[in-house]
Amino acid sequence: MDDGSSNFYMVMSDTEMEGDAENPDFIGVGEYLMLDLYAIELDEGMLPEGTYTFTNDIPTDMQVSSDFSGYGRTDSEELFMFSECTVTVSYTDEGYKIETTATLEDGRTLRGLYEGYFEFESEGGGDITLPGLESDINTRFTLGEAGYYGINDAGAAKYAIDLFDNDIEVEFKTTNRLTLSLNAQPSQNGFELTPGRYNVGTTGAAGTFDPGSLNLSTLNIVGSYCEQTVVSDDDYRLLYGMIVAGEVEVAVSGSQYTITADLIDADGHTIKGTYQGALSIANKSYHSTLRGDRQVDLTGKTCELDFWGDYYGVGGDNWSIFISTQQEVVDGSIVADGTEAFQMELIAPAGEFADGLPAGDYNIAALGDYVPGSYTCLPGRYSNGDLYESWYMGDFSGNSAYAYAPFIRGKVNIARSGQQYTITVNIYDDATPENNVTGTWTGIPALSNQGSGQSVMQRHSMRSIPAPKSDLTVRKQAVGNIVEAKAASPRFGRR
Repeated sequence: MDDGSSNFYMVMSDTEMEGDAENPDFIGVGEYLMLDLYAIELDEGMLPEGTYTFTNDIPTDMQVSSDFSGYGRTDSEELFMFSECTVTVSYTDEGYKIETTATLEDGRTLRGLYEGYFEFESEGGGDITLPGLESDINTRFTLGEAGYYGINDAGAAKYAIDLFDNDIEVEFKTTNRLTLSLNAQPSQNGFELTPGRYNVGTTGAAGTFDPGSLNLSTLNIVGSYCEQTVVSDDDYRLLYGMIVAGEVEVAVSGSQYTITADLIDADGHTIKGTYQGALSIANKSYHSTLRGDRQVDLTGKTCELDFWGDYYGVGGDNWSIFISTQQEVVDGSIVADGTEAFQMELIAPAGEFADGLPAGDYNIAALGDYVPGSYTCLPGRYSNGDLYESWYMGDFSGNSAYAYAPFIRGKVNIARSGQQYTITVNIYDDATPENNVTGTWTGIPALSNQGSGQSVMQRHSMRSIPAPKSDLTVRKQAVGNIVEAKAASPRFGRR
């Protein structure tokens, strides 16, 4: 890393392991933690003492990276990443004492403890390099696009900006692309980029841009960099300049942007360029793919209504609803093959399966409310390519959904007449501006009693709705569970 820190990666488990941290082979059933730590290396590769804090940005000294920090069970392929984590490292007569306190992305809290001696194995990842620029660059950029990625850990608005001096798909010639990872003062006008001067920084503070580097864990470039496509005859090659210094100035006049870059890469090459023109900024801070309201026609669709008992331990019954054109079980997963579908999770007053789902309005609970009351609908969550709880899905091609939107506010109404149910959805997603999704289904659902006899860690739903570029798996997960694991036989490695 730019601040001289090294990456210490470790896997801890309460069961025996063979192999190494990258490919552990667990012997027996148990739990395990993965920690992706960064620190300035001490003599002989020792992990420094102190407290490591969590970050979603480029990790620096004494930080826990979100990239590869998480929890899992040895008898399951599911992996739960951390949304918060603090790791305390201290030295004892027996070696290390490593204490971990974390919150999983599904809301559970976790505590882990390891005491003992170990040595890190160097993976020698530092010798991986990319071909660098061969000369300075001074150009005029003619194409520009940007994405807004919400508010970062430092309270700044995060933007990724791509500037091109040629459209290589139109004209096959040497082309420069400058990628800037800017941290701006949040705008008072939606997600527009705030004008000003930006200097290199590693804290994510407003008024800075992130330096460029190669993430040796994923072999992806992160931060700000220049990619040069050098064209010769019918072939091309790629050269890279990792930005480490310089200044970017952003000026705005109406809908027109002027972006001036005067930068230096890690090899000392200067990268200069100016862009003038409109800048399309896509709001990528939300997970809905909708770009307008949708009124869903649920005529002729089937409905599955599952009873899970007090699944979340909140004193009310959990019911899940799945409405789609067709339902087919493939390898234990229910897949939808139709134009549109709904997945919903409701919390109803405690009762019996035989009584059915109580009628009433089920208002969408707030995100992060892990003790929802009765007559609530759980909001949709997206995590690591998975869709959790309540979602609209549409634009299917085969079993792939090209459109999806989480339930964020609004309500689901349940009306009953004997065995017949009328389910009315009127919800809003997380887009800016938000989209209204509505639909009504009437009929006799297929009822199923899933019960509540399984352990919290074993239960999961059987639905998988893949998106075109990644699998979007809808799973049921426990909330509020506390896991304590004392590692007995760790395997460690440094990448």
